Amino acid sequence: MLSAVISAINDLTRAIGVLDKSLAHHGDGDAFAHAKHMRTAVLPAMTELRKIADKLETILPDDLWPLPTYREMLFIK
Repeated sequence: MLSAVISAINDLTRAIGVLDKSLAHHGDGDAFAHAKHMRTAVLPAMTELRKIADKLETILPDDLWPLPTYREMLFIK
């Protein structure tokens, strides 16, 4: 289990780096180029990051996961 958590954390760290790098892009005032960059680089990076975070949510016990899980946000009031 420890190796699965370490692997997922390493994947999460890499995915955060990819997202940070894609967010650093500036469209130089061209709204269309900026929107295309968001669609082709930022959204896929966010999706990958979300997949990894979801995996970590299922591995770690609730008392060690400090944030509400996706399920909790949707189904628990």
